[in-house]
Order: sequence, then C-alpha cells, then structure tokens
Amino acid sequence: YTTTANLLLMPYFLGAIFSLVCGKLVGTKIKKIRRKIILLCPLLLLIGVVALYFLPNNESEADITSFDYFIIVFFLIQLSLMIGSIFSVISSSLSLLVDQRRLGTAWGVCGMAIGLSESIVPILNGLI
Repeated sequence: YTTTANLLLMPYFLGAIFSLVCGKLVGTKIKKIRRKIILLCPLLLLIGVVALYFLPNNESEADITSFDYFIIVFFLIQLSLMIGSIFSVISSSLSLLVDQRRLGTAWGVCGMAIGLSESIVPILNGLI
C-alpha cells in the first residue's frame, strides 16, 4: 500500500509545483498562450488515459513489466501537468473576467468548483 500511496501522491505534489511554474509563466510572461494551454492540457491527459486504457490486465505481480509502471507514472505526470496548468490558467484569467471588488469571491468559487470536482470524480469512478 505504501508504493500505491506514493504513486497517487505524485499528481498532487507535481501539480502544485507545476501550478507555481505555469502560473508565473502564464500570469506574467506569456499571456497570449492561455487558450493554447487550455486546449493542450486535456489533450496531454488524453494521451495518458489512452495509454493507461491499453495496459493489459495482469493476473499476478509476476506479469507486471517495467513498461506497465512507466505507463502508470506517465499518466500520473500527465495528470499533474493538467491539474497544475488548468488551475494556474483559470486563476490568472479570473482577474481579466471579474471586477476587482469581486475577485476574492471569484477565486473562492473557482477553488470550490475545483475541490468539488476533485472529490466527486473519484467517488463516481469508484461507483463505476
């Protein structure tokens, strides 16, 4: 269980780091590529999901190859890139969309929506 917990911690840890880096780049230096990042991030995640989908169902631990671990880590890194970049693009774009007096409320609603989706989607996946 420890290895699984470490692997599942990876997207959130890397997502937080990448959110800082991407937020700095998108928010201050490269403002013109926000739309491209919004389109690119789900496409990167789609590549990871498709690779994860085509992994074979292994019956025992002896059947698991190092390529299987590579695909899983690749997917988790793609997930962390998507989480970090989408959040940094959304949070930096809020200042362009919302009046300055309501900016704190907008950030709160954005954080609530992201937190709600991060809590409901795993429950739905578990039910499926």
